[in-house]
Amino acid sequence: MDTPRKLGIGIVMIVPAFVLGAAVWALLESWFAVLVSQVIMALLYASITLGWPVALVKKGGNGDRTHFNNPHTAEH
Repeated sequence: MDTPRKLGIGIVMIVPAFVLGAAVWALLESWFAVLVSQVIMALLYASITLGWPVALVKKGGNGDRTHFNNPHTAEH
């Protein structure tokens, strides 16, 4: 993934981070809880920009269910 796209994803993810932080503050009124939610958002951003979800889907992940959709690998 190229750098401008990573920056764009980061900028777009600022909105859900603010909304999530405000929602956590409204529910719990705890700065620690807000900090934890922001760290989770940062980890999500890192996983997206590093390609972790894409690699998991391409690999087959979760038991490798992709072979059921491929008639060439289906057992007869």
